[in-house]
Amino acid sequence: MASTAGAFLPRFANAETLKQIAPPALLAFFEPFREYFARRGYELPKDSTVSLDYPALTSILIDPDRYVPPDLAQRLYLVHEMATEEGMQQLIEGLGESLSVEGHDPTSADVAVQAFLKNRNLLEEKHAEQFLVRSRSFRVCVSSSEPPRKLPKCGSSSRANLEREFDEWFAKHRRGRGSKLFVFPRSSEGELWFLVRHGLAMRREGTLDKGESSSIFFRPEVFDVVVYHREQNALILHTTPYVKGILELYRKGFGKELFKNENYFAADGNYTLQPLVDKGANALDCEGIDGIKSVSLHEIEIFLSKGGGVFYSLRGDDVFAYLEESGVHLPKGRWNKAVLSFEFSDSVKERSVTVWPPSRASYKRDDDRMVVEQFLKKNQFLKASKAKKKASDELEAAVGRT
Repeated sequence: MASTAGAFLPRFANAETLKQIAPPALLAFFEPFREYFARRGYELPKDSTVSLDYPALTSILIDPDRYVPPDLAQRLYLVHEMATEEGMQQLIEGLGESLSVEGHDPTSADVAVQAFLKNRNLLEEKHAEQFLVRSRSFRVCVSSSEPPRKLPKCGSSSRANLEREFDEWFAKHRRGRGSKLFVFPRSSEGELWFLVRHGLAMRREGTLDKGESSSIFFRPEVFDVVVYHREQNALILHTTPYVKGILELYRKGFGKELFKNENYFAADGNYTLQPLVDKGANALDCEGIDGIKSVSLHEIEIFLSKGGGVFYSLRGDDVFAYLEESGVHLPKGRWNKAVLSFEFSDSVKERSVTVWPPSRASYKRDDDRMVVEQFLKKNQFLKASKAKKKASDELEAAVGRT
């Protein structure tokens, strides 16, 4: 069974791409699949001084059969993804002097192959790290406990426990085994980032095998992002695709391994649109938040509980300005969704953020989340944990008694 890469192997089958890699490294890279290439009609040379037959290699890779080794596809996929200027720099920094690349001016593909041969785990980690900033839609599970003073640790034993637990769930739900957990501490931001690599349900894709119609049976690969935010004491999750069972798996799994309590994080979230109901446009105050110039409400969606499941929606450049000018009154009901438009300091074009209480927010750009959460917290769109609220209420009561 091939990986995601196996179904799209032809995209890597380019003689010019293969020629960018030093022959000894390319030969070592393909060595584990010598038998497969032989079955396809090409004997890999045993001596790197013998010229590789690039057209023969290309013809095999461009026309994969149903027996293509999954690891061959995965190797080519990883190298292709990391053979960029940015990827090259990450690998050089990660391996340092231990990376010895033939030639004074190696190509990015050269570096990616050599890094794979030297330290596959590091290459996979650097590849996975790229997915951390691609997630734009998050769900939140907040804890009712006081936030810890320091970020929790997730050592090798905890990672192994989580990978085993994830594998059991994925296998039971026909998504296969082999999941892998990557950990990225971001102490300066008070966050601990996790990337979970796992498979999806099997797929079948049509191919041409020696001119005959055939197919490849493969399991797509995806990455889920899980962030622990210390100050909010919350788990922030992005899964592809969204499956409620996976959220429960992560909520309980990370709670158990990080805090010895599988119910440390509550199932419900901590987003609320009540400030818009109570304060109107005053709930969009961004004064004192670096990076945000202004915020406006572009769309609202209200669930009319007495309307048989009907939603009332209103959208415009500035909903509150329209309501004030027109004299229109909003119907009573539960505010189900709000689209906020942010004017950021780093852009002349506004970007929107959509909030669905109680646990989901979606961003137009990956790295907007940190500054937007400051705004949401300032204006109480992010509810405080029960422990924080209790402490705040006690302090307020104490001040009132003095």
